[in-house]
Order: sequence, then C-alpha cells, then structure tokens
Amino acid sequence: MGGNVGINTTSPTRKLDVSGSFRVTFLTSSVSTATQMDKDIPTVDALGTFRRRTYITASNKTTNFLLSNTEEGYYLRSTSATNISCSIRTNATHAIANNSVFTIWQAGAGTVTVTGSGVVINGTRTTAGQYKAIQIIKVGTNTYDIIGGG
Repeated sequence: MGGNVGINTTSPTRKLDVSGSFRVTFLTSSVSTATQMDKDIPTVDALGTFRRRTYITASNKTTNFLLSNTEEGYYLRSTSATNISCSIRTNATHAIANNSVFTIWQAGAGTVTVTGSGVVINGTRTTAGQYKAIQIIKVGTNTYDIIGGG
C-alpha cells in the first residue's frame, strides 16, 4: 500500500497526516542499543511534524555556524577549543517557527556566542564556560530569548 493517509484532511502530505490533536498511548522503537535509543526519540517540532530527534554534535561545527530551522529542538554540542559564534538570521532570510527551542552545550574550552543582525536577542548571549549550556527560544518574529549563559 502506497501513498499518504489523512485524518480530518482530504489532502494528506505525509504518510500519516492528522489535522487536529491526537493521542499516542504506546510508542515503540526499533533500535537495539542504548546509543541508538538516544538518537531515536520521537518529538513534535514547532511546525507540528512528528519525527525522530537526531542530535547534532558540534564536533562538525567547531567553527562559526548558522542557527537552522532543521535543528529545532536539537542538542547542539560545541567541542571547539576556541571561541565560536552561532548566528541567527532574520525571519525573511531563514524562517524559524515561533516557540522553537535550541540547546547549545559548551563541551570544549571555547565559548559559544549568539549573534544576529536584524533580530532581537534577549538575555546573555555567551555560554558561561565549559560544561555549561544555553537555550535559545524564538518568542516572536525576529525575537529570541536566551536562558542561561555567563
């Protein structure tokens, strides 16, 4: 059986497309190890897409990086030995849904500073040091709050 199935919609765009709220009473995973389980956590992103969360490690981002709507809800881990920045673009350039949350963990010696042009960033923009985290929350068009930091 191929195609998409819709509940309360006549034009489903996913394998299962539910228009409205739904309840899950039991959810299983097909993973066989704890390492895989850490990467197979079902989530619903700010746009309502039910998906498996995969963690982004900043070992691939040991240099400056851009915050992306594809990383909403993700754990961004910086292992950089030097200071790096995370840039937020305007909604017109790169739309991120309101209430999106990003967690940045400073695992390396280098701090992570959140920057942006044309956006309002409320809160302390820099991680407080090694093994400290900040959370970035989009609270409105081009407006972000940061929890934590130094």
